[in-house]
Amino acid sequence: MESVSAKELREQSSGDLAKRILDLQKVGMQERLRTAGQAAKDSHAKRKIRRIVARIKTIMKEKGAA
Repeated sequence: MESVSAKELREQSSGDLAKRILDLQKVGMQERLRTAGQAAKDSHAKRKIRRIVARIKTIMKEKGAA
């Protein structure tokens, strides 16, 4: 899971950001299911996904207020 800068996210449209959130949530669900019964290879993947989703939601709120 690559990290995404806020600058890159601000350049994207709201529709692209919403699609990206859905994709990340699917990946997050797959991570939870994959690691439910076994040790995680990337133990920080779930945290990274949550932080990226939060960053995108914050930017979407900023765009809505502007």
